[in-house]
Amino acid sequence: NLNQMPTWMPGSLNQKATLHFDSNLSQVFEIQNEVASPSFIFLVHRYDELSQGRILGGDLSTANSDGFLSLEHASGQVEIVSEIESNSWSVTSLRVAPNSQSLWVNGQVVGAKAYNQGVLAIDLVGENFSGEIAEALVYDQEVNSINRQKIEGYLSHKWGMSEKLPDLHPYSNEPPSFGGDQEIFWGGLVPYNTAEGVVYRLPDRAVGDAPFELI
Repeated sequence: NLNQMPTWMPGSLNQKATLHFDSNLSQVFEIQNEVASPSFIFLVHRYDELSQGRILGGDLSTANSDGFLSLEHASGQVEIVSEIESNSWSVTSLRVAPNSQSLWVNGQVVGAKAYNQGVLAIDLVGENFSGEIAEALVYDQEVNSINRQKIEGYLSHKWGMSEKLPDLHPYSNEPPSFGGDQEIFWGGLVPYNTAEGVVYRLPDRAVGDAPFELI
């Protein structure tokens, strides 16, 4: 195997590390357990130049020959092209299931298609691709619109791109509860009346919950 490993880029995006791939050096990750029937893909990535490329093996291309972010597969039978240039960082959401192909870029819908074949198996990361990947999520089940927006919000806030979300996106200002920066608040000990008097213990309930007896 002549493939080389991609380059680790510490602090490249929002003070977090990314991976840089160079197609001239055949830099790829081979996925041992391929995703045979992908349904939904989320990518935080950018191309080095305004160019076309496949980054997940199979037949899926995430940028067209003019250098715009896109969803293309099946030898051009599916071609959904955005107005966002491929050399800019983006959160790209791609529905790639049979009869249901759709593209969103930074939480904004681009278009949809209903071609009877889905994309081929996801078996590589970095194929025919020169650029950086911050994160890639591949699902073999459908992701509904509520969860799609949650994942978009999580990725956008995590990687410092929430300002690219449209104002009407539910997570344009705050991240969803399962993602982004989280805080833990210490509520302190609470008093309990016992036969020996008042003692202070860890609370047996969450802050704000009504008191109850543990049995």
